[in-house]
Amino acid sequence: MSAQSTDAPIYFGGFTAVMSSFFVNLIENRGMARSAEVRSEQIAALNAKSDEELAAMRLNRSDIALHVFRDRLYI
Repeated sequence: MSAQSTDAPIYFGGFTAVMSSFFVNLIENRGMARSAEVRSEQIAALNAKSDEELAAMRLNRSDIALHVFRDRLYI
């Protein structure tokens, strides 16, 4: 009769966790990069507007970045 242990080490558990973490970080970083790209496009679009168009939107040219990042900045 042989003895079997149920406390055998799991060799691939650490590897799986590392790979899972890698791909989660990769996806999250891609999302952050896309968000930054969208915000830079918004800033460029607002900078392309005339001062009269910005005034109609109740914006100053110096407040464009604050307007685009208003969900991230708490001033």
